[in-house]
Amino acid sequence: GVIFVGQGRHRSEIRDFARAHKRVVTWGAVEAADDHCVVGSDNVGGGMLATQHMLNLGRKAVAFLGDRTLPEIGQRYEGYALALTAAGMDVDERRVIAAPFDIKEARVAAQPLAALYPEFDAIFAASDMIALAAIAALRDKGIRVPRDVSVVGFDDIPAGAHVSPSLTTVHQDIRRAGEILVEKLIAILAGESVSSQTIETRLIVRQSCGARP
Repeated sequence: GVIFVGQGRHRSEIRDFARAHKRVVTWGAVEAADDHCVVGSDNVGGGMLATQHMLNLGRKAVAFLGDRTLPEIGQRYEGYALALTAAGMDVDERRVIAAPFDIKEARVAAQPLAALYPEFDAIFAASDMIALAAIAALRDKGIRVPRDVSVVGFDDIPAGAHVSPSLTTVHQDIRRAGEILVEKLIAILAGESVSSQTIETRLIVRQSCGARP
């Protein structure tokens, strides 16, 4: 049996492999079109939680940082867009910036967004590493977090609790995910039928978000 961790840009190849070999489970974005077992976080719900939190703090112009062409990031963007729509707001594409996971490259990618300030007052970053890069890019411009701009990440990496300001983020239960992936594969090897599963996410509120002054 095989466990794939992350789909990246190889979703079609993983699906082809799963059709041919059957004994496969994948960690990634769960979608109705999947024809094999996929386990993943509730990326849409997590994106909504992050965005709604900043809107509830009175923020009026929430930007998005992340590569929407990646399956999981695309779902997080979907949650972001749904939260804006629910609040009666439109997505402003000027505030939607593609950013890679690498923190150095993400810091460079965040610079055009920082240059738009004060046309935004909050950022939902599709990962914690992107969030940390965004905070650094904002500081380079003298923009204060959270006074001027609120920032929320996604993942809940350990470092996020120890930076200053500590990072508000969406928690993924990676430990439980690992257990479920193994349980699903064991069941497949035993000849049992298994289905995909979405794991709940939750918001971890720290210091990088503040109410609009």
